[in-house]
Amino acid sequence: MAITCTALMGCSPMMEADRPTPVDLSQFHKNEPRLKVVSVVGAPQGHINDKGLSCDVYKLYTEGHNLLSKGLITTGEVLGDVATLGLAEIFFTPAQSMTKEHKHTVLFCYGPNDTLAQISNSSGT
Repeated sequence: MAITCTALMGCSPMMEADRPTPVDLSQFHKNEPRLKVVSVVGAPQGHINDKGLSCDVYKLYTEGHNLLSKGLITTGEVLGDVATLGLAEIFFTPAQSMTKEHKHTVLFCYGPNDTLAQISNSSGT
């Protein structure tokens, strides 16, 4: 029993710590060069033309916990695991699985001078 409890004590804290940190789209502003966007979010998955603009297509995590909140949640889960000898994992691990983040399609569209004209996010944010 003790070995099982000890083995379970790391599941949900590790799942929380491994959650992707979302990309903050508000850091990008109109007229920024394409190179700056690509240097932050990486190479696009594809390109399309939309309303006369050249758009880079990305699949990004745009929602979720920032580093501070992930750290606080992870700490709480570790403390809960220690206090309950791992039994808290019965609740924490399924909760982690049910609140998993999903990637959203994001279009970064550029004008003729390769500067950012607009951002479209499929999550609505």
